[in-house]
Amino acid sequence: VILLLALISFCAHRRHRRPFRRKTADGIEHAVHASPGLLAYGGYPFVLRGSVASIFFMLGVLPLFLVCCSVLLGLSVAAFEDWPAAIGVEYLLSNVLGMTQPL
Repeated sequence: VILLLALISFCAHRRHRRPFRRKTADGIEHAVHASPGLLAYGGYPFVLRGSVASIFFMLGVLPLFLVCCSVLLGLSVAAFEDWPAAIGVEYLLSNVLGMTQPL
């Protein structure tokens, strides 16, 4: 699965490196290059960029997303169950983290 995802990512990378043509309003074609996104600067090797981006996603973006979802859903669970807000958030964080002893 990882090799398949790496292959798809590499093919997308190769496709975006080639310029594509876009016509302006006056009918003149111009070569347009895709602008790099987050951690996609073309000066670094593909393997380094992919590794750094994956580590950044797994250690930064994904935990932040899970905590934000846990807080929002924990507040809604606390409202439905008539719990204090902190208990609802702690309950959902415990479930997301897979803890056997809740917080």
